[in-house]
Amino acid sequence: MEYILQTKPKISHKAAADKLCAFARFGNHGCTPRPASNPEVEKFLLARNVDTFSLIERLRNPAEHVPFFENLIGATWSTSGGGWSVVSSSGRELASLSGPGVLSMNDCQAAFESSAKARDRAISERDMFSLYECLTFGIASIEAFFDRASSAWNESHPNNGLVDTLAKKITLEDKITKWLPIMSGGTAFDKSNRQWNDFKILKGIRDNHAIHPKGGHAMSLSDMASHLNSFRHGIAHLLGNIHVILHCPVPAVIINSIYFPDVIVVERRS
Repeated sequence: MEYILQTKPKISHKAAADKLCAFARFGNHGCTPRPASNPEVEKFLLARNVDTFSLIERLRNPAEHVPFFENLIGATWSTSGGGWSVVSSSGRELASLSGPGVLSMNDCQAAFESSAKARDRAISERDMFSLYECLTFGIASIEAFFDRASSAWNESHPNNGLVDTLAKKITLEDKITKWLPIMSGGTAFDKSNRQWNDFKILKGIRDNHAIHPKGGHAMSLSDMASHLNSFRHGIAHLLGNIHVILHCPVPAVIINSIYFPDVIVVERRS
């Protein structure tokens, strides 16, 4: 008898409806005007002769893409030559490349894409070290988001800069709880929800087993499934909400991870 991890084939109708509205209202698409509410999403679709109920039913399959609103362009580009650069909104060069190579247009999105790939390997290979990689890149994506957001903030607020250096180290938790209200104009992250609790648990796993391994570790498949399901709330949804609070479009890979189907333990049948 052998047990494996796998995902449920579909998400609920309600989750698919929420996913559609999340893409429409908060995704990094170029549709204008952007729907500002769930009824406006339905109005947008009706104007294009789309049966909303049928679309939502189709979107219960995680392999289906969201029409109009899902941006499929990834964050990492491969180049065969020429000169390329990434610049901030103010025109400051963030990275450059001359000749063949690889260029990340958005380190937050790129790290999260790596996190999602590691999640998929953890499921298909029952590999707890791929789970650790998933958590490591997922938390790195949050750090990368704050690095870019705080740099933009500091450029426009030179007298009220947000500084994280070796001499003045700021924890990720403090960036979420202290920096976010400053950059958002007063909106704080709600630490009473599941996102914060799952984030703390997953960060502890990352810290204790991925960053500071103790020399031996075991994990049941049921615990692996539980941690992979918590990734949706403690990293993906938390990061998505931070984007929304700061009025930043949310990359598709993050929204898809928020509405990722349940990971379960099943008996492999011959």
